[in-house]
Amino acid sequence: MDPAILRCCLVALTLAQAPVAFAAGDAATEFHLFVPPNNDATGRDVLLMVTAVSEDTSVEIRDDAADGDDDDSVTTSLSRGQTYVVRLADGGVNDDAGGKWDGDLFHIFSSAPVVVQIATRSNWQHDWAASEDHDGRGTSFFLYAPGTSGADNDIDVFAYEDDTQVSIVDISASTHDGTSGATAIDLEEATLVLEATLQLGEDLNVRRGLGIDILDPGRTYWVRATKPVTVQYGHLDQVTGGNQARDGGGFVPSVNGSATGPLFFFTIPTNPGLQHEKELRVVCYQDGTTVTLRGANRHDADWTLVDQSIVNAGGHLDFVGATDPAFAALDLYRLEVTPAHHRCTVFEANWLETGAMGTSDIASAMSSANGRPVGRWFVPYIGPPGYQHNASGVGGTYSHLYVATRHPGTEITVTDLDGAGAVVNDVHAVPEDGYVDVRIDSTTYGELTAHGRRPYLEVRSNNPVSILSGNFNDNFMAFVHSTVEPEPVLEASIGSADLECGQSTTLSYDCTTNLSAGLADFFVEVEVPSTVTILSATPTGGSGTPHRWDQGNIGAGSGQSGTVELRVDCGPGCPDDLAAAVTVRCGGTHDGVDLFDTVTLPLSLRGAGVAALDSFTAVDDETGGGPVALSWELVGGSGPTTVTLSRASGPDTTGTVLDTSVRSPGVTPDADGFNDATVVGGQTYYYRLTTTESGCSETHGPLAVFVGSGASSGLTGGLESDGRLASHLARRAVARHPTDWLTPEAYESLRVQDGVQRRAISMFTDLGEILPERGPFDAAPLLVTPADLPAVTNARNVFGVDYVDAQGNRVGSLLLLETYGAPYDHSKALCDRAGGATLTAIDALPSASGTVLRPSLDHGQATDHAVELRFVEDPAGHVVAHDVWLAEDMPTLTPDQRVITVQAWSARPGVELSLAEAVAERLGATWAAPGAAPPAYFNYVSTLGGRLDFALTGDLTGLTLHAQGRHTDGTLFDRQANPDLDLGPLPEFLDITLLLRDPDGRTVDRVWTADGAWTGYDDSLWGGDSVVLDFDDRCDRARPRQGDLRLAGCASIRVDVAERAGVARHLGGGAAPLDLTQMTQMRFDLLSDAPVEVCMHGAQGRQRCAPATGTAVEASAFRGRAGSCGGLSDVELITFTTTRPGDAQIVVRDLAFDLGSPVSDCAALVPATASLVTGLARPAPAGCSVGGRPSPAPLLLVSLVLSFVARRRKEV
Repeated sequence: MDPAILRCCLVALTLAQAPVAFAAGDAATEFHLFVPPNNDATGRDVLLMVTAVSEDTSVEIRDDAADGDDDDSVTTSLSRGQTYVVRLADGGVNDDAGGKWDGDLFHIFSSAPVVVQIATRSNWQHDWAASEDHDGRGTSFFLYAPGTSGADNDIDVFAYEDDTQVSIVDISASTHDGTSGATAIDLEEATLVLEATLQLGEDLNVRRGLGIDILDPGRTYWVRATKPVTVQYGHLDQVTGGNQARDGGGFVPSVNGSATGPLFFFTIPTNPGLQHEKELRVVCYQDGTTVTLRGANRHDADWTLVDQSIVNAGGHLDFVGATDPAFAALDLYRLEVTPAHHRCTVFEANWLETGAMGTSDIASAMSSANGRPVGRWFVPYIGPPGYQHNASGVGGTYSHLYVATRHPGTEITVTDLDGAGAVVNDVHAVPEDGYVDVRIDSTTYGELTAHGRRPYLEVRSNNPVSILSGNFNDNFMAFVHSTVEPEPVLEASIGSADLECGQSTTLSYDCTTNLSAGLADFFVEVEVPSTVTILSATPTGGSGTPHRWDQGNIGAGSGQSGTVELRVDCGPGCPDDLAAAVTVRCGGTHDGVDLFDTVTLPLSLRGAGVAALDSFTAVDDETGGGPVALSWELVGGSGPTTVTLSRASGPDTTGTVLDTSVRSPGVTPDADGFNDATVVGGQTYYYRLTTTESGCSETHGPLAVFVGSGASSGLTGGLESDGRLASHLARRAVARHPTDWLTPEAYESLRVQDGVQRRAISMFTDLGEILPERGPFDAAPLLVTPADLPAVTNARNVFGVDYVDAQGNRVGSLLLLETYGAPYDHSKALCDRAGGATLTAIDALPSASGTVLRPSLDHGQATDHAVELRFVEDPAGHVVAHDVWLAEDMPTLTPDQRVITVQAWSARPGVELSLAEAVAERLGATWAAPGAAPPAYFNYVSTLGGRLDFALTGDLTGLTLHAQGRHTDGTLFDRQANPDLDLGPLPEFLDITLLLRDPDGRTVDRVWTADGAWTGYDDSLWGGDSVVLDFDDRCDRARPRQGDLRLAGCASIRVDVAERAGVARHLGGGAAPLDLTQMTQMRFDLLSDAPVEVCMHGAQGRQRCAPATGTAVEASAFRGRAGSCGGLSDVELITFTTTRPGDAQIVVRDLAFDLGSPVSDCAALVPATASLVTGLARPAPAGCSVGGRPSPAPLLLVSLVLSFVARRRKEV
């Protein structure tokens, strides 16, 4: 279906909705709520936050003294957008974890509406925000971002109309420290965080890639929209892919602002790749209600049908990702209810029933069946009980309904829905201005979920009540409902919110009360910024600032409608529109309570005749490789406009200017663009466009673009060398290297015989039993165990899998290695850097289990984000997870202690953490104190022919550099660099280890490198009958050497030849592959009693060979396939072999190459202007400097000697 038709259909549905309803959390003047303590003393403080939506709001926060203390009581005055924070641990008595552990009952009264929120100072929580209106849908939201466990807060915004302009601005005057007290804000000094235009059904996160990690703890933000939106808030994801979204949920506000309605747009946040943990619960209140659930992913043009069902009054639908892959696979959802006057409640969550009873917890306020925050009929879904063993007066595992009222004589009846009262059938009295705690323990919950029943309760009341649902444990967040009626009801709109100075527009409003007794002292007022003038108003009679109409007493169904003509008068200078808005308020008094409703309509102002940005787009490059294509178009304007394009690595970081241009109306095109070819795979980039005209600047964006990347396989993991394993490594690589000598079938046989197993897993055994049976994104495990590792390392057992999705894409990889008495010797950060990867960053990710270190490793055409955990089993069978940078940082182990090292990695940040934590859950592991990232580390290391190249990042203060190398005869040398980190001339070496040590001599990081090694090469690798009788890779030292490029080492072999046998020089680490198209001859010392052929093997198995006679072979003597240069342009392996059957002995040493003019049939591949010598030093990672250029980060690049061989750099 055409998306435009879809939008029209939904607009029709919106217009056909039932009369406006209220609140998923609402702004009001009276609240009565219990704030529970945290069950765990982990520093995740429980907070109560009260935010004013009007100036000069008097607020009384009364701590009920019935529990023996009222120490958190306070009376204060708040300005618009200001928050008063109450931390339960503060005051004279700590009512939170570690203190009385009893929580507090609060009574909140205010002179104007306030928004009330509870939360923990933590990650792993979210809810749906309350606007300054009675609604969970509105045009103005003030959000104080509470403290966290290390991650920034996130936000998602959902549009219910086309062309909805959304902006988020930081209005903080300073950062609040999270203790009890008022925040400091300044609406006039707001800072733009982002802006975006959304169409019907679009959101910031899924459709725009925005909103994650943009709300800093302790700051206050104003979310403004030109048309009503809903806001999901808390911890929804993490840009760097951490574990933040698990463990949260909330009742979704609908198109009418209530959590009971006919149309809902929403997402269900999950940890990366763990969509199977999604849960959706739907309850309807009329018979014959049709519920249609659809979903979409980021680039989908259409909505995909998930389910369509008919639900009767009190009926429910349940969608769980673990059993519904079609539901789980989608990121953005649309739920419609027909006919449109019918209503349903939608509750989204993750990791409740799919999680762990006791620690999977949420809190959220729900609407009643009539769509109001207070009512007489509710059907809440009940999550699994949470641990509250430490909470005073609770002391168990419970789920709760906190039912509050302001009315005397209130009585509620609570029954289980599916069992019609067979499991729960209770009557509770609710005290006036108080609450009752309806508890569901784990036994009762088990009965609610037995025999196919689902855990829904029905609550009926004789008086209006509000309900907060939760299973509080250690992380929870909720915007709370008031106990007063949401009256009166205000609707307001503005003709145009995008205005030039001097332009006019019309404000329309309607305020009505539905209370049977009406309202006393009814008023309407319109407040405008200083840059806006009220020209006229209908009805007349209003006056003052704000412009106010007082109507006295009004009856039910009465109120006031009107229009106000407005003109923008910007005055001198540049118009500042970040806080420009028109606010309409109306209210009165009922039953002794002041009742209000408020609507704020933001304005976008620009100088007269100034150009406007009509479009700004970026094309994603999900497959990687770049470039990212950006385009924009300006309209209007009378003078030249400077357009500046910038790019940042984070959503709220300062960008780097990519392009600057000047657009002159009628001279240069209105449309322009830029291709950004400097992107790197596996990264998200944020682009902003700044337009400057007549000295006034306006910034637009950001646009978020994820550049895709491949990832390495579990097949390649697990091993680098410290010098002891050089020959084993080379033979391992040789065995996996394709060759023209083998058929494809023989090559596959070779891989299997080398212990490389590739098959789908149907049954887990031993180590495989602790692997997740399904991976992120419902990916299936493919066994790729490098089974040769136990023979050459301290691993006794090994198990490796690639998780592959339905499209055949590798999602992530896991490598498990079992050792005893010591951890596995070879970490992934060591292995990958030894293989030529660049360590671009070490992130310390907050997770529910503690901080986890994650290195990011750039392999050129693939980027691995990796996590490595070491699980140690104690004598009692308890498993403890350790996260340390180096293996020697592990605690001392007994010789029989079992250690399982888990290496997890993925190209998409966050998937690796999900995989590693899934293993931890299956092991039932607890976590040791997390290890710290090193103060400095090696970005990369590479060597070729004795030349060494490496880079360092971090704080090098007090650190010393050491080199430990292995001579060609196997003996070792050790050298310490001078204070300038200069190692001086190095002797010839086979391999070398570089170490950074602190003043105490402790190693903080190390890297190992070699340009390859010699090994035996014979047909037994692929099932032949040759038998190696003896092999040695030791040489004498201090022999004279010749050649432009000299490879250290030697090899001798004695072999009984069947088909082919000899020796091979593998090229590894950062040196491979070599471009030898400029080679003039190959030099070597060869001793053999059989004819020998020397071959150079390319990366794809192509090879060029020549007879090995004398001490050199001219380049022209090498022959390959006609027209092919494959054996010279990407050399990874050089072999000296014989095919003469019988005993043979071959000795090769002093392999070297002379460089000069290109080989004739390869000349076309070498540009005529190409230099015959190219430096080995690679481009440094972000923040590095090369060749003495200044660096924005503390880094030293060491390049002792440049290589005299052209090295091909793989480009992303």
